[in-house]
Amino acid sequence: MDKQLLSPTNDYVFKRVFTEHHGLLRHFLLAVRHFPEEELRHLVITDPAFRAYKEYDKLPVLDIKMRTTSGIPIDMEVQQIFHEFFEQRMAYYTARMYVDKLQSGDSYGKLKPAISIVVTQFSFITNTACHNCFQLYDAKTQTAYPVCLEIHTLEIPKRRRNFGDPL
Repeated sequence: MDKQLLSPTNDYVFKRVFTEHHGLLRHFLLAVRHFPEEELRHLVITDPAFRAYKEYDKLPVLDIKMRTTSGIPIDMEVQQIFHEFFEQRMAYYTARMYVDKLQSGDSYGKLKPAISIVVTQFSFITNTACHNCFQLYDAKTQTAYPVCLEIHTLEIPKRRRNFGDPL
């Protein structure tokens, strides 16, 4: 009898694989973004839920929320189906991570760049690249803003199209 394997983009599988195998998690992060080796030496998986500032705040829960050695927050998401306002939701998650640790009276110097990585089973970016990295950028002057928010998209269908992989 053939056993049916769960997809690696299943939320449960995705979380188990990356939270239980820190070596694999480090390699994945290095494949997506350049980090100095020491930055990933002490990855800490943190509570995936944001705290509420006000009673009526949205309380998103991330798939895998972590912090690097120096405290850079990283969110890894997997999404099988495109939902309305998906792009806005990813921008919101990243912005919330950026300010989440800042308390009233804290120095803005405490802020660390916030990085989101989203793996999708669908294409939604209008180019052929399967990996895109979005940061704040002035299109008129072609100048990048110092890194504070960064969203990486990994679109599996484009990988299959470009390389014929069965992912």
